[in-house]
Amino acid sequence: MGAFAGAYAAQRTAERSKARDLLIAEMRGTNAAITAAFSIFNIAIRFMRLHVKELYDEFESERSRFVEYKRMIENGEISPSVGFFTKSDMRQLHAPLIDTEVLQTQIYDRISVSGRSLALVSYMKGAQAAIEELVGRRNNLVDAFKAQLSTPDGVLRPEAYYGMPLNGEIDGRYSDALAGINSHTNDLIFFSEMLCADLMEYGRQLQNRPAAANLKLKLNCVNLEDARKAGFIPPTEPYAEFLEAFASTNPPNPKSRIAKILDWLHVRH
Repeated sequence: MGAFAGAYAAQRTAERSKARDLLIAEMRGTNAAITAAFSIFNIAIRFMRLHVKELYDEFESERSRFVEYKRMIENGEISPSVGFFTKSDMRQLHAPLIDTEVLQTQIYDRISVSGRSLALVSYMKGAQAAIEELVGRRNNLVDAFKAQLSTPDGVLRPEAYYGMPLNGEIDGRYSDALAGINSHTNDLIFFSEMLCADLMEYGRQLQNRPAAANLKLKLNCVNLEDARKAGFIPPTEPYAEFLEAFASTNPPNPKSRIAKILDWLHVRH
């Protein structure tokens, strides 16, 4: 009987040690995922702040000025002979260097989140790919504009630059590319911010699990409020469909490997 009790006690000790090791590894993976997501968030914020926002806001302002100019001509308020100076920005953009593969590995393979966190990684990868494609498309158009202006009779028609009708046709390639860069950069900011918040919530759930008692698991908490106060995090309205599909944050998946093991160990003790 004593040998049985000793063996049982040893088994319980080994199980508790396994639970602790699982939680420590899960928290370590969660912290690594938070770091990767926060890095992407900061890169996207920097790209928006230093490059996209000024370029896009100025473009929209000048486009509005051209719309008003066309309205005044159509209403006879000014003569068609009055010219319009196109204030074009011909700077080349460089898409931000973002490694979403590290984040994907952490989220998909190293920790046991489910639902929205998995979707957020996919949406972030899609936004990054779109930014790269659209930046390249805009740069090619800028090169074409410069080549056109370098000819003796070269002129950049405002309609082509601003995506306005000309002779019954609309060339919206440049305006669409710029609008897309702005939109997808906002997407990357929004989704990476949400992923950081969800991962921190997941880390708090790990800290509150019974097996975490006395482990003093440390959670990597990051500051998202400064960017929000500065107005760089987009409003939720454009993402209503996504938020409806994934309405809640991500609790540990009850069918995940770690959740099942930890729950089983807790029941036994």
